[in-house]
Amino acid sequence: MKRVPPFAALVVAATLSTVPTPATASADAPRTESCAQVFTLGIGGSGEPTASNPAGRTVAAALQAIDDASDVSSASLAMAWRPAKVGRRTLRTTGRGWRSPYTKGARSAAKAAVGMLTTRADSCPDEAVALVGFSQGALVARLVLRSAPPAIADRIGAVELISDPVRSARDGTQVGTAPVRHHGILAASPAVARRVRIPRTHRALVTTVCTRGDLVCDAPGSRLDRHRGYADANRTDLLRAAQLLIADLGLVDPVTKSVDPTDELIRQINLVRAAGAICGTTAYAAVGPVTRVPLLDQLSQSYATRMAAEDFFGHVAPDGSDPSTRARDAGYPNLVAEIIAAGQTTAASAVRAWQLSPEHCAVLMTGREIGVGHAADSGSLYVHYWTLNARR
Repeated sequence: MKRVPPFAALVVAATLSTVPTPATASADAPRTESCAQVFTLGIGGSGEPTASNPAGRTVAAALQAIDDASDVSSASLAMAWRPAKVGRRTLRTTGRGWRSPYTKGARSAAKAAVGMLTTRADSCPDEAVALVGFSQGALVARLVLRSAPPAIADRIGAVELISDPVRSARDGTQVGTAPVRHHGILAASPAVARRVRIPRTHRALVTTVCTRGDLVCDAPGSRLDRHRGYADANRTDLLRAAQLLIADLGLVDPVTKSVDPTDELIRQINLVRAAGAICGTTAYAAVGPVTRVPLLDQLSQSYATRMAAEDFFGHVAPDGSDPSTRARDAGYPNLVAEIIAAGQTTAASAVRAWQLSPEHCAVLMTGREIGVGHAADSGSLYVHYWTLNARR
């Protein structure tokens, strides 16, 4: 058995931990024939709904992606409502006021959605619940989280916002080609954004899908056709978002299933940050999600891959390089705090191991710019290796 290096300042290594047995629902729990393990409510925007497809092509494609990504029983419902029809001119001016045409009817639609979720909860109390909203439907999903009573809001374990007009870098995980720091058209209006802000309890459970240049979710963009292309051109993004949603509900193992384990690692870190933490004797208040930096991702992934391939575990590699040396060689201009873990088979168990150390825990709560990596090699001692680098 290899020696695990001791903790040291902020640059520390997590020890091998025992993987907890996954919780399972009771086989004797009552369930009606129409109930499922996952229930997804889809809410569309204007321009796409038809009589046979009330939420439109994009939401239908997203719901199908969720079904494809899941290996558990699922049920979905597309909610019919009448969002105001809008064009390019309206979209360019809609951030000026809450009662603009783009937001018309959203509040009443959210009230109807809460009613539907309440009815579903009465019939199927054991279901995991997810929301999927496209464009104006994403706005409705935000209002559902804001207005639902705790008994209903607490049941919502994942949210997917496609072309969200209030898109913000502080909300959950970003999927797609739009720059993370670009915001949606309504986010530019503080009065509007404040009224539909994602509650802190759900912020880390959100996945946002946005294409570069989308006039709605990527405000610096100006191409309306990008906004209309999610059902077709962006199916890959919809599938990745669906995988994150299913993983967020805790219904798949993100290492053995198709969910990218580094995406799930980010999600688990954001869950810790959204809840706040006590690291040793220091209490940290809840904070927003991290900013994922591609160069730090590359640095972390490279080292995780190297540990797995060369079968070692520690901050100092066999060639003598340390975290500072590796960061400098990779071209990263700032100091980094590196934390690593080995042996944990899921992202959740790796994050739990880090939480047990005050030094690791502090990095999770104070790091703003981070990158992560994961590698697995069945021929190595620990098999799974996890790496995080945060700007110091």
